Amino acid sequence: MKVVGYLCSSIAGKTDKSLELKIQREQIEKYCREHDFQIVRYYTDQPDTSDNKRSALEEIVKDAVNNEFDRVVLLKFDRLGYDKNVRLWLFKELEKNRVDVFSLTEQSVLRDPAKEDNQAKINLVLRRVRDIPSLPEVVTKVMELVSNPTSSAAELSKVIAHDPGLTTRVLRLVNSAYYGFPKQISSVQQAIMILGFTTMRGLVLSTSIFKIFTPKESKLGKTIDYKRFWKHSISTALASKLVAVNAGLSEGGDAFSCGILHDIGKVVFDQYDHSSYVEVFKSLKPYYTAAEFLDAEDKIIGITHSEIGYRVADKWNLPVNLSESIRCHHNPMESVSHTRLVCVVYLANNIVNIIESPYPVVSMDKFIPDVLQYLNIDEDKLYYLYNLCKDEIEKGGELESFFDQV
Repeated sequence: MKVVGYLCSSIAGKTDKSLELKIQREQIEKYCREHDFQIVRYYTDQPDTSDNKRSALEEIVKDAVNNEFDRVVLLKFDRLGYDKNVRLWLFKELEKNRVDVFSLTEQSVLRDPAKEDNQAKINLVLRRVRDIPSLPEVVTKVMELVSNPTSSAAELSKVIAHDPGLTTRVLRLVNSAYYGFPKQISSVQQAIMILGFTTMRGLVLSTSIFKIFTPKESKLGKTIDYKRFWKHSISTALASKLVAVNAGLSEGGDAFSCGILHDIGKVVFDQYDHSSYVEVFKSLKPYYTAAEFLDAEDKIIGITHSEIGYRVADKWNLPVNLSESIRCHHNPMESVSHTRLVCVVYLANNIVNIIESPYPVVSMDKFIPDVLQYLNIDEDKLYYLYNLCKDEIEKGGELESFFDQV
């Protein structure tokens, strides 16, 4: 386990704090030697009680985001600041990144000791995820252009044209029966004008991610059926765009992008912790609910596909609305920002799950009541959206070929 030490003098105004800091350091080093922990670095503060400075604590929180360590070790919790709010702030921020705080003198560990083994598994997955390749340059450039309101279709088409495989996919898509244009579209610029900037961003992102996560042969057992996975992703994207329009959202293209990427964490697990994901699938009944699937992930891996997908989205610097929909698409009311958009993706995803079910039954009790209320969805509107999405998905059946190898 990788840990960091936090050193802090407890008495403001003390003339010589060096001895106290030295003693703290020696005790931390002794503890780490006994438990075979690797000390990554030390953070040192000499607080001024008048304004409760916390520069080193802020540095710890900043570094925790990059998963550089698993635990903060210190002598006593009161060294973290004289204000209780400072300590609560630190615990909350570190908890987001699964980092424990350990006191040598007051309690063994802030987190429940029964979860220690689970935490070790989580940290292992997070360390593996660090090795995920960066997005290709063409994707980052497309992201920049789409985010810039002054960008033109001509600029975007020039960037996409640098990737022949992507160009072929885009033209194949826009000339599919789904769009039904009587005349062949031969230029990427025309395609962008038809599809729109944000829809194009979702397609460029997803096809690039498809290349990064090429299915692997495995003798351990089955997990994801990649063809069904991408079909579900496309279906959720189409449904999200429809639901967004009906929910009065102007960001239909963003809903498409969020829908197509919402389950990316499943592919991350399959590629970077395949053996554990095999166990997840083995533990499930032939027909399982989303809640049962999340519960299996949490029990076996210690973290869900929503959370690991969010970590990867953050690593790739994806827009906040995309990363937020990945993280909260099963619990949209927990979304800090873009709540309406995340609720749209949740509703679309659940509708698609019903459509894909061998026994499709549309019922209000299959959805979180607060989400339906938030989007003003009653039973009649739910049936309407279900039928609308079902027709759209059947119409867009061949869009999954967008992910075929070129």
